[in-house]
Amino acid sequence: METTMASLPPETWLEIAHFVKSYSLENLADLSLASSRLMSIARPVFVRTLTLDATEEEEYEIVDTPILVDTASLRNMSQLKRLRILGRVFIRADEDLKEGYIEALCGLQLEELSFPWPYCFYPFSEDQFKRITDLKSIECYSEVDYHEDFAPRCLRLLSGSVSTLTSLSISAMYIDPDLAMQFLDLRFPLLRSLTFGTWSEEMHSLEGFHHFLLAHNQTLEHLEMGYTSRREVNPTAFLFDGDDDLPRCCLPNLRVFKGHCRNVKTVANASMRASLTKLTIGVSRVEEPKAEINLMLDEIQSERLMGCMGGLKELDFDFFAAEEDELEWIPAFIQKWGADLWAVS
Repeated sequence: METTMASLPPETWLEIAHFVKSYSLENLADLSLASSRLMSIARPVFVRTLTLDATEEEEYEIVDTPILVDTASLRNMSQLKRLRILGRVFIRADEDLKEGYIEALCGLQLEELSFPWPYCFYPFSEDQFKRITDLKSIECYSEVDYHEDFAPRCLRLLSGSVSTLTSLSISAMYIDPDLAMQFLDLRFPLLRSLTFGTWSEEMHSLEGFHHFLLAHNQTLEHLEMGYTSRREVNPTAFLFDGDDDLPRCCLPNLRVFKGHCRNVKTVANASMRASLTKLTIGVSRVEEPKAEINLMLDEIQSERLMGCMGGLKELDFDFFAAEEDELEWIPAFIQKWGADLWAVS
């Protein structure tokens, strides 16, 4: 039987595609235009960003397995750098399919991995997370971790990217103190962006967070301290404890801060040599929001800290979301903030 180009199996064309790609992606692009069949085989190679979103399937209880890319195509995504997983993409998948899919994910050379949805990374074992290394960005989110699966997996994932990580976002309603201390003992020499939050009725920060922040103070440019909007069902925030004030000018490169207004004085003091460009602050979990805001403005004015905010390009306040009388107070707040800035500049 004569073998023609059209009769070659997909596996052979896949080998050809990888051979062509070894010379240049442009040559592979030219090859993929030869036919629709070649396009379907080569297309996954060009994918650099992928979102697997099963949230709609969960909401509407669709019975099919909501894995949105087949395993063979996933293995072929050799250029994939950013992967975002939303929802339980492995729900109702049999163990063999799930194992093969996770193995394919672990074989990719990712730079950014994001799990911004509760429980979506639990199908990964600690050993599988150990194989994912050299990430530049990690995002993990968890609700209450009844089985204590969240922190051990996070530690495995983080430990493989200590020398490469530049952006870290971890939000959890509760982390076991011993495991939290193991995380806060890690050091990331290239870390530029940190979002870290745990839920606490008293808004206490975790023990060790202060030292973790100081250990990365020379590289941090973006800091978010667990603040969520008052619109949330359970708004959260955590505060610097009284003994945890940061040294003056210890965050020389900080450009972005998001957190509770009670933290603003401390952050302004720590970033006096920097020029903040974006500030997002609010008053979650307080009884008198306007009083808190006025106290914040009085503190930073009395300490002459407004100077580090003279370069602000974006100012976002979460003070007026719920109460109508707060809406009426907006002009007075803007006038006072502007007056304080003008008085210092």
